[in-house]
Amino acid sequence: MEMTKTINPDVAAFKDDFFKGLSFRECIFGGSALLVGVGGILLLHFYFGMGINSAISICMPVIGIIGLCGFYHKNGMTLVQLVRSSIRLMLQKPYVYETRNCLKEWEEEDEEKGTKRNTGKRRL
Repeated sequence: MEMTKTINPDVAAFKDDFFKGLSFRECIFGGSALLVGVGGILLLHFYFGMGINSAISICMPVIGIIGLCGFYHKNGMTLVQLVRSSIRLMLQKPYVYETRNCLKEWEEEDEEKGTKRNTGKRRL
């Protein structure tokens, strides 16, 4: 019995697996989200005497944001790159369109010089 396995010629389509199908970046951010979440919950519960449910509720948004930084990709950009580019776009000065009437400028120049330029249609 012979087993054949087809290989996709597009190598760039494959993710760089580091651990159980996750990339190195996803593993780092997933582990840090887990450590920050557990550490924050334990700190709030034991050190500040907060209830466990309220400590979890406070730490969940922090865990979610750290997780999104590692797992979210859009158009080949990570969440941090997307936020930086959107902030840069919001702070960018808008382009201003200013119309110019060239004929009027030429007429004003001609009046200053005392010459007359033929800007109308030719008469036969």
